[in-house]
Amino acid sequence: MSFNVSSLTAYVSENAKEMMTNIVAGANTFEGGFVRIEDGIKGGSSKRMHFYDASLEYQLGACVNTTSGSTTFTEKTLAPTLFTSYDETCSEDMLSKWYSQFMKRGANQSNDDQIAQAIADSIVAKAKRDYAVVAWQGLRSTANDMATQVAGWLYKLINTSYSSSTFTTTATYTSITTSNAIALVDDLIANAPANIIGGEMHLKLSRAYFNTLKVALRNANFANFGAQDSPDSFVLPGYNNITVVADDGLAAAKSIVLTVPNNLVLACDLMSDADDLTIDFVDNRKDKVFTRFKLAIGTEVAFPSNVGIVTML
Repeated sequence: MSFNVSSLTAYVSENAKEMMTNIVAGANTFEGGFVRIEDGIKGGSSKRMHFYDASLEYQLGACVNTTSGSTTFTEKTLAPTLFTSYDETCSEDMLSKWYSQFMKRGANQSNDDQIAQAIADSIVAKAKRDYAVVAWQGLRSTANDMATQVAGWLYKLINTSYSSSTFTTTATYTSITTSNAIALVDDLIANAPANIIGGEMHLKLSRAYFNTLKVALRNANFANFGAQDSPDSFVLPGYNNITVVADDGLAAAKSIVLTVPNNLVLACDLMSDADDLTIDFVDNRKDKVFTRFKLAIGTEVAFPSNVGIVTML
């Protein structure tokens, strides 16, 4: 057996770095652990991820003395991009509007904590959605400013050399409907490589496609999706190892993705970046509240061959 290290960089004291093996490991959903989170990477800096995959060759005979097979080492670099959101609001803009009922009594409205908190909660909720959209659709969507700067998983799987390694459906689909949804999903699963077909997998799709598939299953008399199912996910009938997930990060996307746990990698500085919002300061002279937060985001796909993707043309 030989080591193929041609794609590795020269040794630079990286013996402590973690390696990922090409195996199927257990995890949960997108929010609960299905995506591998690599945090602690500052925006503008990078971190190398090391992978290896072994191929075994079996020879006849009891006393074989010729080595065969190989172990291939590769590495990929995670390099998140840093973004800052900085905004200001003035509560007195709402004095003559319906929202004034939420303002405190008195002529002085500066530093209105209730309104400031409501604004902060709204910003955090939107930041979470934007973060997910960028992770999936970066460089394939203009949904927000970050999406035009960071390559998301779909871009890497469709628009880069990774596309030659992924698997897809045998047939070509221009749309997903209640008439073809089940056949489309079965077609994608049928083309999954043997090393992942029996393990845990998630089928990720937009909420619109998710609802279409549920209606198709209902029309086909698969009405009972199981008591453990939620409005965002269900176990695919006939495939106890596959969970169908409506992922908000795929909103408006025309792609459906099938993959295994820990294969999609998210690079960030802090796992709670999107929650780390501060009411920066209050300017009582101008009755303004300033909000600011920063986040770093980058993406990678560990093993593109373990990803199935079909995009409606």
